[in-house]
Amino acid sequence: YLMTFLKAYGLGAVGFTMYITCLGVEFAIIIESFMGKGALTIDFMSLLNGNFAVAAVLISFGGLIGKISPLQITIVTLVELTMYTVNKVYFLGQYKDAPLIADCGGTIIIHVFGAYFGLMACKVLGKPAKETLNGTIYSSDLFSLIGTVFLWLFWPSFVAGGLPRGAG
Repeated sequence: YLMTFLKAYGLGAVGFTMYITCLGVEFAIIIESFMGKGALTIDFMSLLNGNFAVAAVLISFGGLIGKISPLQITIVTLVELTMYTVNKVYFLGQYKDAPLIADCGGTIIIHVFGAYFGLMACKVLGKPAKETLNGTIYSSDLFSLIGTVFLWLFWPSFVAGGLPRGAG
């Protein structure tokens, strides 16, 4: 529901968000398992990391709504997840004993990577065909508000899923 803020693309954006999430979580689990661990392992942490990785793609998608086709979304999703995982595993060393940064739930990695990847994708794709369709209406704003409230409610527990147990 976060991607419903544009009047002409709200429902399509919800569909694309589901598509990106379904394709992306599976691909992210596979690629991060092989890059980070050397073998395919599916456990709680791999599922959680797959969802974290898809969040970076969804952040980028916010800038691409209305100017990208389903085929382009598929390509962007696969390329971005590959680059995200390369950044996370090889440059930031998140699978080493001492990673470069301590990032609770991947908050820094997800948002910074997703934002900069999205900016560059927007630059490459150029301006949308019809600027007039980029406005909002009451119902699209309301759905975005509902999505934001759900995010605020569930994000803390989602991010805390990867943290070790506390004492006691």
